[in-house]
Amino acid sequence: MVESNTIRKQLLPFSYGQEKIADSSHLIIFAAHTQVGDMTVDRYIEKHAKTNNMPSADLDNFSNHMKSVLAAKTADQKQQWSHQQAYIAPGNFLTCAAIMKIDSCPMTGFDNAGYDGVLGLLEKNLTTSVICPIGLRHSYDAQALSPKVRFDYDQIVIEI
Repeated sequence: MVESNTIRKQLLPFSYGQEKIADSSHLIIFAAHTQVGDMTVDRYIEKHAKTNNMPSADLDNFSNHMKSVLAAKTADQKQQWSHQQAYIAPGNFLTCAAIMKIDSCPMTGFDNAGYDGVLGLLEKNLTTSVICPIGLRHSYDAQALSPKVRFDYDQIVIEI
C-alpha cells in the first residue's frame, strides 16, 4: 500500500494522468515475483507444510512436479505465470471491498517500469501487476454517473 502523497505524485506520470492514483484514500499495489524457480516452490512447500503441520518431505512428489513444470517454462512464461498468480489476490480484494461498500478501480493501464522504479520493486525481485485505488468516490466523479459499458452475456460467454 502506498501511503505517501509524495510517492503517489511521483507515480502519476506513469499512470497516464489518472488522478485516482493521487486522490484515492488508499493505493494498493499488487506485484509479481520476477525470479521464479525452485526457490518459489521451496518457499511454498515450506509454508504448506507448516500450515498443515506436516513434514515437508511428505510433499516431495508435489514439490518435484511443480519444479519440473516451472523448469520447462521460458523466462517470459515464468513471468506471465507469476503475474497470473498475483492476479488471484485482487479478485478477493475487490470482492471484499464491494461487500464493505468501498469503491475500487483495478487498473493495468500504467507504465510498469515507471512504477517499479519509483517503488523500488526491482531490488526486491518484484514487478507491478495491478494497481488499485480504493476509497469513497468523489461526488463530482463524472464516470460514476455515466452508464457502464458492458458487453452482453452472449457476447462474452460461450456455453459448451
